[in-house]
Amino acid sequence: MMRGMDIDICPYQEVLREKFMTTNEWTKLNDRYQSILFPEMIKNFNITDEKLTLLTAYPYVDNYYSAWFDQMEITNELDDKAKDGIEQILRDGLYEGFYGFDLAIRLATSRFFNFLRTTLQWKVDAIEGVENTPKFYNDIKYMYLSAHDSSLTAFMSGFQQKQKVQAYFASNIVVMLKVSEYIVISSVGNN
Repeated sequence: MMRGMDIDICPYQEVLREKFMTTNEWTKLNDRYQSILFPEMIKNFNITDEKLTLLTAYPYVDNYYSAWFDQMEITNELDDKAKDGIEQILRDGLYEGFYGFDLAIRLATSRFFNFLRTTLQWKVDAIEGVENTPKFYNDIKYMYLSAHDSSLTAFMSGFQQKQKVQAYFASNIVVMLKVSEYIVISSVGNN
């Protein structure tokens, strides 16, 4: 449900990414990192590619960021300017690189949003005493779902809430259903 952007779940995502890679937006994203970050990565990480792109650099960036986050020793440390580029390229890769087209966002999030809508509707029905509502929804107060940063950025994109920074590890989205005397309201928050 939360892997709608993965090509083994939705093969059309690969087609959309290939199409996005022919656009000016893709070129601008890649140009942003050609003068500082990519040359530093090639030098420090012994990368044999002569020219990196958002796509080919992403596994290196992800591994570097994961090592940094886990406070592992990094032997070939990047300089400060390149480090600044790491967070920006993660953000660009997760929000723009994976979901350059609106259709990619809709495909990546439709199953999750349908699940969310259905779950909230069942809970509302339980609160209002609608007949034949599954008993499970009478008692449920919390539901916890876990996903990767790529899933989280897909949801944020689907909520039209792309952030200025990447989704940090252990980030979360809280969706709350609030009951008032007159209406039931759902809200979305990001942390």
